Amino acid sequence: MPVVRFGFTPAPVHVRTARLVAASVAQRAPLPNELLSEVRQAAGEACSRAVARHRRFGVRELVRMELTIGASFVAEVADFAPVTRNTLRTSAVEAEELTGKTTDEDTLTEEVALALLGGLVTDLQVIEGRDGVGSVVRMAWPL
Repeated sequence: MPVVRFGFTPAPVHVRTARLVAASVAQRAPLPNELLSEVRQAAGEACSRAVARHRRFGVRELVRMELTIGASFVAEVADFAPVTRNTLRTSAVEAEELTGKTTDEDTLTEEVALALLGGLVTDLQVIEGRDGVGSVVRMAWPL
């Protein structure tokens, strides 16, 4: 089972590179062509969310992305920011839930990213990171 691991400094400028890496690996999976743009956009949203969380909490550690080709194509994006009340979700937030609920701009950014991911990815999980540090956005697509 091939695995590609990619780490980058938590800066928005590196999100584009992460998106391109995810799309390139997905293409080799081989993921159906109609899903490639979905993977690219989802990887970008997950990486942007991780970068925003690192910057919000002053975490300098690398954002990590792991891409696995097996029975399905799995992309995991890990951040190492503290886990907050809204960080972990079993399902994406609905757009209606965002209006008037969130006043903190950083939290709103995170919630919007999760809402977009929920619309893009059928198999989406946001779980606690290894050793209870940070969160992992896990996305899977069938091959």
